Amino acid sequence: MRCLTLANVLRLRGHQCTFVCVQHAGNMITAIKMAGFQVHLLAARHGQYQINEQEPNNYAQWLGCSQHEDAKQTKNILAFNNQPSLESLGMKPDWLVVDSYALNQQWQNQFTGFGIKIFVIDDLADRLHQCDLLLDQTFGRAALDYRHLVPVKSEILAGVDYCLLRPEFLQHRRINNDVSRTGLQVNNKYQILITLGGIDEHNVTERILTIFNQLSLLNTRFVVVLGVNSPWQARIKTLAVKLNIAVTVHVGVNNMAALMSQCDFAIGAAGSTTWERCCVGLPSALLAIADNQEFALSVLANEGIVAKFDLGTLEEDIKSFFYDKNKDEIISTLTAHCKRLVDGAGCRRVVDKMESMHAL
Repeated sequence: MRCLTLANVLRLRGHQCTFVCVQHAGNMITAIKMAGFQVHLLAARHGQYQINEQEPNNYAQWLGCSQHEDAKQTKNILAFNNQPSLESLGMKPDWLVVDSYALNQQWQNQFTGFGIKIFVIDDLADRLHQCDLLLDQTFGRAALDYRHLVPVKSEILAGVDYCLLRPEFLQHRRINNDVSRTGLQVNNKYQILITLGGIDEHNVTERILTIFNQLSLLNTRFVVVLGVNSPWQARIKTLAVKLNIAVTVHVGVNNMAALMSQCDFAIGAAGSTTWERCCVGLPSALLAIADNQEFALSVLANEGIVAKFDLGTLEEDIKSFFYDKNKDEIISTLTAHCKRLVDGAGCRRVVDKMESMHAL
């Protein structure tokens, strides 16, 4: 999603973008094509790839092949051979944007010397990169965290000032400027958004709904958003009908900003959607459903920008939060803090940097 968001803004600036993808489970190839972008597919990969000593990266297995083989296939598409390619069509790229935890400098080194600038998107700060530009949009992240991981000449964009958000989140931020959320009131109608990422591997959504079904939150509606690749679609839709609470289920939405602006509180994963919620001023309680979300969630919670729920104590955390006599004040504070964090102009800043570096 980060690359698709970036590509849409680049296209608005008059640039042409093409995607190179592997058809892994949960891929976004259909969404990319529907957005009007050309997609080149790398060779299908089957079975488990065994990580060797030269690839200590914990995510390397995701590729389904070695980084060298993946780079070779990508180079074949980009042109560096005699077959029909982007270069032979007069489309040699100026930038190669890389967004994969499985790739590091071993892959990126294969593209040096071709006159292409390399832009890495990361949020782990745990491996070496050979790049011209690196982005980590995590709150609390600093350029210093990557200085020892990239060449001296590399530019580093770090922190939420560079969040890659679609333009509609900035639009709904402006729409919501005069809207004051004062917190959940049991006697008023409020909508609680529940979104646990595209897959929600462990079906945390069902756990949350089941817990709320036991509470006495009057006149409260729950808006559930599932990814188009979620394996729980049928199960959650069936559950929603059986529960004693009002639940609306959406799948693969293209109006997330509008949905967020209509809700009063959110429970979600501490992934990239965090910055979308902050931009529109939607107060949230977040969970880390993946290891790479722990850092951001810890910093955000410590700064009072989000409430933190833990998977191990989820029922206790939800009850404690929603039965807290000071919840109105807490939610009002969360709203003010989260909205100050993200202004929605991050993608513009990133594209500005790409254009200025290309002009040099």
